[in-house]
Amino acid sequence: MVPYKVNIDEEKMTEILKLLSKAVRHPILFYGFETKKWICTSKKNSPFCYALERNPITNKLCCMSDDRAHELCQRTREPFLYDCHANLLEIICPLYFEDIYTGFLVIGQFRTRKKSFSMEYMQELSVCSGISKDILIQKYKNLTLLGEEAAQGFKLFESLCATHLIESNVFTLNEHAVIGKIESYIQNNIHHAMTLKEIAGHVYLNPTYLSSLYKSITGRNLSSYIQEQRITAACFLIRTTDLPLSEVAEETGFRDGNYFTKVFKKEMLLTPSQYRTKWKSGEAVEE
Repeated sequence: MVPYKVNIDEEKMTEILKLLSKAVRHPILFYGFETKKWICTSKKNSPFCYALERNPITNKLCCMSDDRAHELCQRTREPFLYDCHANLLEIICPLYFEDIYTGFLVIGQFRTRKKSFSMEYMQELSVCSGISKDILIQKYKNLTLLGEEAAQGFKLFESLCATHLIESNVFTLNEHAVIGKIESYIQNNIHHAMTLKEIAGHVYLNPTYLSSLYKSITGRNLSSYIQEQRITAACFLIRTTDLPLSEVAEETGFRDGNYFTKVFKKEMLLTPSQYRTKWKSGEAVEE
């Protein structure tokens, strides 16, 4: 476990990425390593990618591509050109703060002249997603075609974006080792109902002291962090699986379905059912 916790000012990052995206006329997004959460003005991808993300089976392929990108980021530590599972080009830039990997910036997806789609693979995607192959092909062809020089230009611009985010104090370092340990434990045990006593026992602290310590260092209550992580995990399951919402609630530590719906709606301004419906219909939803 990394002994330090990198905090991200999501509001400030969103504002900066919004301005930078307008400058290049393409969305620039940040994908968090620990949270598997997108930070951006809008997560509404190209119609082709958006269509695939709305089906749990094909969305898993997209998530696997993101995971592979994370692996490459940690090995290369430099901006690079990346082809996703559908041979679409993404320009990716690993973002390190104080030598700690936080996630990556991405611009894309684009078509290129060097690589094209396979008719056989398009048929597979059509079967898995339930979307007509002809519709998928049309959506694919509507994607922006990017040349090699432009791709290299985006790569350079993205590197400058990363530097600007760091210099703008979007990232801050929390140097209290116990915070990282606490949050890591919560993330790994989000599926069951954790008590303050249980968490305190994991880091060998008095529960009352732990609660006060966490608030003084992070500026927030531990309970609000736990709730945020449960809702983040629930959103991920709703988007990537067909699990009944009652099982989603159980998998994220909610034992009462009505309470799950109440908390989810308070955080997301939608019920779990509405969230799933909007996601599958292709509407933009907050993550």
